[in-house]
Amino acid sequence: MEINLFNFEKRVFSQFYQDGILEKIFELIGVTNKYFVEFGSNGTDTGLGNSAYLRKALGFDGLLMDGTENPEAIYDLKNEFISAENINELLEKYKVPKVFDFLSIDIDGEDFWVAGSVDLEKFKPRVVSIEFNPDIPPPRAIIQIHQQDWVWSGDDRYGCSITAAKDLLNHMGYTLVAASGVDAIFIADEEIEKNNLQFKYANDEHKIFSKATQHLSSPADLTPHTIIAEADNQDEARELIRGFLKAFECDEPESTTKEVLKYNWYVEAIDGKLEHSYFLDQTINRDSNKKIEPKEGGIFLE
Repeated sequence: MEINLFNFEKRVFSQFYQDGILEKIFELIGVTNKYFVEFGSNGTDTGLGNSAYLRKALGFDGLLMDGTENPEAIYDLKNEFISAENINELLEKYKVPKVFDFLSIDIDGEDFWVAGSVDLEKFKPRVVSIEFNPDIPPPRAIIQIHQQDWVWSGDDRYGCSITAAKDLLNHMGYTLVAASGVDAIFIADEEIEKNNLQFKYANDEHKIFSKATQHLSSPADLTPHTIIAEADNQDEARELIRGFLKAFECDEPESTTKEVLKYNWYVEAIDGKLEHSYFLDQTINRDSNKKIEPKEGGIFLE
């Protein structure tokens, strides 16, 4: 029988309803050492992290890291700036076991690159949660260009789409089984096979995205995005945008004429309102001959 993890949503400490989903997952696959690694947490029970409930309800313990110090942290929060270049070094530094139960990645930008850099020969999480950008719906597989010192500015130009996260984690041996809000949740394929599990919506990022983002508070986040046009150069992008604005009788945003993609533009309409996203991206083209290859212990797009 297929298991619908969305039936077990529950929010105690998590930002959305990850607590109940994760609790059910570990009920199904069991635990090993009850060890977690989470980065992007402020070290408190009110920090909207993914490990607090596991710690309180299931007796988990582990490693919390964040790039910002928090003097009010009630747990041992390691002040570390996490990047694709240093993730394995940090896991070694804090003596993370080779196999551990849960990895949660929420760093508002470089999540894709950090996840792909984890050396699975040295560190193998059984369950992984990774943040995605809810403003990039399936099937667009888009990631921000890698920047080692990236710090999120608070706008919508960050991170990766849920499709990009799924493509990457699938190549790493994980199945997308659920999501909540902006976190996609994966289970190692071997754990699914070993426990003879079948999940409703497994690797169906379209349905999972739809169910996950219904919890977002912004009306724009709740509305399906329609791709209107794409362009490959500045002049073409400007003309497409101007024509689109004219059709909807909108004023041209000042930023539109000043900031034009160096690579690919895509223009989206949300409830008749122009939205434009401009990612300096590397797009995963699953129909091409591009392959994801191991690199320095992790997996990167070539």
